[in-house]
Amino acid sequence: MTEAYTEVHMAIMQANNNINDAMAVILLIQMWNTTNYAEKEVWDRLTEEEEQRSTEKVQAKEEEYVYHAQDKAQFEEAAHSKEMKKHRLKYLVIPSRPLPMILTEVAQKYTVRKLDKGEYMEMWYFTNAGINYAQTHNNMIDSDVLVAHSTDGKMKWAPAVSIKEAKGTYPDHYLTWNNFSVAVSCMLVAFEEAGWMLQQQSMFANLWGQLAVHPYHLSTDLVDTDALLLYQDEQHCAWH
Repeated sequence: MTEAYTEVHMAIMQANNNINDAMAVILLIQMWNTTNYAEKEVWDRLTEEEEQRSTEKVQAKEEEYVYHAQDKAQFEEAAHSKEMKKHRLKYLVIPSRPLPMILTEVAQKYTVRKLDKGEYMEMWYFTNAGINYAQTHNNMIDSDVLVAHSTDGKMKWAPAVSIKEAKGTYPDHYLTWNNFSVAVSCMLVAFEEAGWMLQQQSMFANLWGQLAVHPYHLSTDLVDTDALLLYQDEQHCAWH
């Protein structure tokens, strides 16, 4: 029994001689319950108020963060808008359009016929000069005209446009580097259209790709670039 309990118990007994110890204990329990309930209500109210203050504090910080974020976004948007007005060309929208279509007829029919058979063709036929010649030549000769030609010792008939060889052609090593570059692009397309095996296409593509990145390609000495073109000519002939 605590000292405080003892004092209250004695006070109750002295105040009323009709109250015995058992009744005094009951009164003490009732008093304690009443006091405890009141203190509990106070504690709960204080706890709730503290939680409310904490929640309000968190909400205030969140609102402040959102405010500063919106303010920053508005500032950046205004700065970007000002930048776009100041440097319009920098932010000019460039429309995305498809690449130009490759000419469906980039080579003479004579050339196409030889490629279909997998035979050697000078790269000149695939330069700008060769393509221009093909377009003119294919239109000048009637495609219905048949001529006799010899294949494997046998005489056969074929359209004239697929037999006549162009005049003025010359070996690959006489090409300029620019003409060689044009011919490479056109020949790779022609190989694919002629149905060449992927291995054969890759073989030529790798060769020409290695020449394009060779140190001699950037040399100012024409002997160096001529050496690359001569090497290419030899390999081109050897692979047919």
